[in-house]
Amino acid sequence: MGGGGKLVIKSDGKAKRAFCYIVDATIGFLKILLEGKNGEAYNVSNNQGIISIIDLAKLLESMYPEKSLNVIIENENKSYRQLIDSLSNYYVDTKKLEKLNWKPNYTIKEGFKRCIDYFNSKK
Repeated sequence: MGGGGKLVIKSDGKAKRAFCYIVDATIGFLKILLEGKNGEAYNVSNNQGIISIIDLAKLLESMYPEKSLNVIIENENKSYRQLIDSLSNYYVDTKKLEKLNWKPNYTIKEGFKRCIDYFNSKK
């Protein structure tokens, strides 16, 4: 992300997702591989990391004020987007994975910070 960057949202931004940091997801996959029941389906997600797209954009904007990020909402085809957005709150039940003593260790803010800082260090 360079200075004066745009975070363009192509909806109303109300859709919610459960973001899971890759380290937490990888540990979850390994738990399932090593301790899960054969033939069972498990969901890997961080349900403490549920956030709307607009709130995520605002969080990223606040985390990197020196980047002068600008959140822009472009909700062009409103009737279509409203239908899609109304169906867009998507998160899964992780109780079976939690029974294997798995839980996410990184908050949404920590996960995004680690990821962004890593990519910035590779420039």
